[in-house]
Amino acid sequence: MTGSDLIVAAPWIVFGLALVGLCIPLIRSRRAAKRKTSRSGRSGRPGRSERSEDEDPRSTRSARQ
Repeated sequence: MTGSDLIVAAPWIVFGLALVGLCIPLIRSRRAAKRKTSRSGRSGRPGRSERSEDEDPRSTRSARQ
């Protein structure tokens, strides 16, 4: 590889490494966010979809107060 080849290739190598350096933290943060949402979804409290349709939502509020 000659000096002129390195002049052309070096910026692309730096660009590729910088792109990888930016993508890795983004991918890790998305995975961490998915873990947090999946863990919080398994809490003991029933969600709206788990309540029966005939149950009055106001009755659960008055029981907590």
